[in-house]
Amino acid sequence: MTAASVVASPPSLTRAIDIALARAETSGVPALVSLVRSLDRALDPISLLGRSAGEHRQALWQQPSGGAWAAGIGSAREWIGAAGSPLSALRDEVRQALANWVVVDGARSDVLLFGGCTFDPHRPPDPEWANFPRALLVAPRLAAANVGGAPRMVLTCAVTPSDSFETVASTLDNLWRESNNALEAPPVTPGRMPTVAHRREIPTSADWKSLVGAAAADIRTGRFDKIVLARASIVEAATSIDPLAALARMRDDNPNATLYALASGGGAFVGASPETLIRVRDGKFATIPLAGSIGRGATIDEDARQAAALLASGKDRHEHEVVVGAVLQALDSATTQIAPVPAVPEVIPSRTVLHLATPIRGELKPGVDALELVARLHPTPAVGGFPKEAAIAAIGERESFDRGWYAGAFGWINGVGDGEFAVAIRSALIAGNEARLYAGCGVMRDSDPEAEYEETQLKLQAIGAALGLA
Repeated sequence: MTAASVVASPPSLTRAIDIALARAETSGVPALVSLVRSLDRALDPISLLGRSAGEHRQALWQQPSGGAWAAGIGSAREWIGAAGSPLSALRDEVRQALANWVVVDGARSDVLLFGGCTFDPHRPPDPEWANFPRALLVAPRLAAANVGGAPRMVLTCAVTPSDSFETVASTLDNLWRESNNALEAPPVTPGRMPTVAHRREIPTSADWKSLVGAAAADIRTGRFDKIVLARASIVEAATSIDPLAALARMRDDNPNATLYALASGGGAFVGASPETLIRVRDGKFATIPLAGSIGRGATIDEDARQAAALLASGKDRHEHEVVVGAVLQALDSATTQIAPVPAVPEVIPSRTVLHLATPIRGELKPGVDALELVARLHPTPAVGGFPKEAAIAAIGERESFDRGWYAGAFGWINGVGDGEFAVAIRSALIAGNEARLYAGCGVMRDSDPEAEYEETQLKLQAIGAALGLA
């Protein structure tokens, strides 16, 4: 396909470009036109990103055990939240763009936006998060996905009022060639693990335990019911850390997690989350809040004993009930039906930790989309606390660092409002030879600072091992 062949293409593409040009001229803002092509071969989304080194924006979302994945390269158009703006501030503008999107050889449900938000958009960013907006949604120039139905690739360009038909056709032609090149991407392997040169904690272990003790005391006085406190481990390697190799290791180590990544301005935020914030498909939703954790056993029998101890823990069960109750309350006015919620939570494993989990699912009111549910739920008490406002204010007072996108939300939506977002935990920010690893835990009135510290150590070990930095 060349620019000339686009001009001479079937009427559907010619008409689509004409419509996009007219919409851009009428609205005064760029319109988007996408060409959808089916994929007839297997594609590794990590390898796809490997063919696009140097792009300012790259995105990855993958659930290895279920076979679902999506990846995005570059930015045809993006929406960035202003300082202090949550992801919900972008919703109206994005909805308008989705409604005006022109799609060729596919449906509006084929086009994807990637993005998410920080934990606390009101907190000024630390320097290491400078290239990661407080809230961001990106329409990639090139996206590929298999999230239901047939796998496909979507080529998207922005059309401005000053563009000519030939300019748009040429852009689509270049994207077609780029998509062919992406299909030849070699597989990415975990490769050699980097050597750790230096490691430090923020805050120190003693200071963090002191924070936990003070927070538990505040809970006993009634300031809040629960607060989640986080800490960071900054690891410097002797050589540059390859985010793609790290993602390949994380995928091998965590096949049941949601693998995610956002590369922006030379840095990469990567993770393997055990927790789904929200999933929306065809008017139905599902979420699986996690709260309450314990370390895994070394054997199957020890694992079973640890699971039984977790279910018997009054502290962990109460923590979990607080989170489930808050999620149900947030969803109530957006739903027409919620399936009966199990009285006893499940125990699900991650690499080093067992979690209490309660699946919640049901049907949504007409017009409610994935972005609206993210706005209602984030941050859940599983990463912030309860009541939400009091806990987040206390986190801002006590934590000496900006969490950035750690404990935020990350995922995708499509052109009809379906989508899936993970809670961005078990994560790290990689830049050059440095990785910042993050972990937190829920503090309750009877929390033991030493036990909570050990829990965060287990979580940091899991992400460190996946990165090759254990």
